[in-house]
Amino acid sequence: ARPDNMDAVIIASSTIGCFTDREHIENLLSQYKDIPSVLIADKMDGYVGVLYDNYNGIKEGLEYLIEKAGCRKFGMIGGSEENNDARERKKAFVETLEKHGIPFSEKMYVTGDFSRRCYDTYRMLLDNNPELEAVFCVNDDTAIGFYEEVKKRGLQIGKDIRIFGYDDMVLSTKMDPPL
Repeated sequence: ARPDNMDAVIIASSTIGCFTDREHIENLLSQYKDIPSVLIADKMDGYVGVLYDNYNGIKEGLEYLIEKAGCRKFGMIGGSEENNDARERKKAFVETLEKHGIPFSEKMYVTGDFSRRCYDTYRMLLDNNPELEAVFCVNDDTAIGFYEEVKKRGLQIGKDIRIFGYDDMVLSTKMDPPL
């Protein structure tokens, strides 16, 4: 893809951002500065962005777990602070818990890499918080990997611990139980 062979460009900068930092994204975008560009799941000054409603999606999921399922002990597997979605999802997590009188502590939060292979991260969260009732995973791929660690420990998902992700991957519906 070069500026001389395109009329416009749609850039999944948030997805790319899972694997690099903001400086590299800005460098990539600078190559297309004279072409109309749309960012997917990201926002930057000077660009049009199509965004997820991270805040309300997380808020509604947590409120269901608090109000309907009675959960009070939460954990979160987040993502890089460089990633806009990860920052917004953590903010929604913290603010929603606090709105419901559940204090946030850094002990209940770990940072993953948006993949299902963050086994050390999953173990750290569970080892440091054995009383967890529910865990929010920054995305479905993270939740899929977390399922594996939870099952290795002999915990029953949906009964001993509730897990929810974000992104609605097709594979998440095929999990046992479905995510």
